[in-house]
Amino acid sequence: QACQMNTLVGGSQLNGAFFNLGDAIAIILFTPLFESIALPLIGRLKRSPVRLGQKICCGLLVAASGNLVAAWLELERKRSPLMCWEPISECAPNGIHMR
Repeated sequence: QACQMNTLVGGSQLNGAFFNLGDAIAIILFTPLFESIALPLIGRLKRSPVRLGQKICCGLLVAASGNLVAAWLELERKRSPLMCWEPISECAPNGIHMR
């Protein structure tokens, strides 16, 4: 999929493996935010502490919504026209435009 994306930044192309860092960075950033801000706020609003099962359900909802967004993006990607007019991928052979 990274071969199909315009990953040129500052004149050089990012490696496709770079996108795997997004998951790790999101976990590192959002776990403390949920634990210190979102879950205590929910506990205050419902006037009881958030239990472990509720935290798990919250995490599953976040994961499900992420998958829904990914599915929507994939559908939009398949509907969009190919960018054959500009060289966007250095990992596909010359003359081959992947879809």
